Amino acid sequence: MPSPESSSARRLVNNLSASVFARGSNAIHRIAIIPLLLWFLGPEQYGQWLVISAIPSWLSLSNFSLGSVAGNAISLAVARGDCVSARSLYSSTLAMITALSTIGMTIVLGVAWSISSTQGQTISSLTADSTMAILLLSASIFVSFFAEPFTTRLRAVGKAHLGIALSASLPWLESAFSLVALFFFSSLTSLAAATLLSRLAYCLIAWAGSRTAHPELFFRVSDVRAADIPMLLQKGVAYQAFPLGNAFVNQGMLLVVDAALGPRAVAVFGTARTLTRLATQLMDVINHSIWPEMSLLLGVGKLQQAQTVHRAAVASTLATGIASVVFAATIGPWVFDLWTLHTLSVSRALLILFSLSILGQSMWHASYFIHLAANKHEGVAVRYVGGAAVSLLLCYPLTKTWGLYGASLSTLAMDFCMIPYAVTAALQMTGDTLPEFVAGLIPAAKSGVQRARHHFRPS
Repeated sequence: MPSPESSSARRLVNNLSASVFARGSNAIHRIAIIPLLLWFLGPEQYGQWLVISAIPSWLSLSNFSLGSVAGNAISLAVARGDCVSARSLYSSTLAMITALSTIGMTIVLGVAWSISSTQGQTISSLTADSTMAILLLSASIFVSFFAEPFTTRLRAVGKAHLGIALSASLPWLESAFSLVALFFFSSLTSLAAATLLSRLAYCLIAWAGSRTAHPELFFRVSDVRAADIPMLLQKGVAYQAFPLGNAFVNQGMLLVVDAALGPRAVAVFGTARTLTRLATQLMDVINHSIWPEMSLLLGVGKLQQAQTVHRAAVASTLATGIASVVFAATIGPWVFDLWTLHTLSVSRALLILFSLSILGQSMWHASYFIHLAANKHEGVAVRYVGGAAVSLLLCYPLTKTWGLYGASLSTLAMDFCMIPYAVTAALQMTGDTLPEFVAGLIPAAKSGVQRARHHFRPS
């Protein structure tokens, strides 16, 4: 019988393998979709698409992160053998998401009816094509709320890697539906409709792929418990700082750059940022893989092992950040030019500025996941959303003063807010000290590589 340590290591390696596959799939999708959109839409309309797709993405905040917090609660309940509570949490979560999505869809349909009643008049200076695209993208946001509770059933039985791997199907579904839509219609509305259809298909796949994972985890109206709702909402509100901060940085800045410089600048800004942020996919692979096991280590008080895992994760993300800067300073402009089919251009200096924000992020990203694993995320959440808000506020004046160089500089504000607190508090949670932490980065990284080689070696 395998020891608990070997079972934990095997789950960690399985999570890492699945994360590599899923993130690699997502990275390939990002690389492939941009020249595809540029080819069919052109730079101007592609810039409009980036702006339009950013507007409804704010609706993702309306689910109160119920999927994330319910996933933690359900997994804990199953782990302690309380399947009745787990099923109640699962049913209550789906009921709440259904209610929120129904309200949201009602609003979307109401807006659609209002638009149709204007008989072709423009609303808020948007074309009919752009307006309908926003409505369809809004609907796709509400549909996507259901996927995470479905895959939670896999996580609850120690098969989180299957749910992670399953998520790799979404970008390919989006690419396939988008390709068909652009080939036959080449409009923003058709592209938004393809997004909606792909989300519907993914939710169906997630439900079918997880329905037999645990026989006790299924939806039943009688299991919906009103007492679960305040707890889920309370914990969900705390998690909202993270998607809110992401919305500020990812979508908010696109809107600001559009207001300051126009759609073509948005196309350059968004594409350059996407290219340099491919490095963050690797960071997410590492840190999402350690998250479940770090919770276990901290929960049972195995601080020495927690320190080793934390140090290895930080060393890995730092290496990724340094590699991002080297990439931007060497072949970055050539890759950008080739990637965008020679329709957009970017300077080496601008790419380096973007990569500096990746380097800054690598200094706190792994430590930030320690806060999540320990379920003590309130302090880092406040700084996350605060840093994102500062970056967004600085973006417009800096962009007006120095153009896209100023816009890229504004992203560094979040890193200055996050690094001191995220690292210091993570060291306290793991019982580590700064001198020992710094001295142990390289040894921990070597140990992590050796363990990975051992577990991946064919038996």
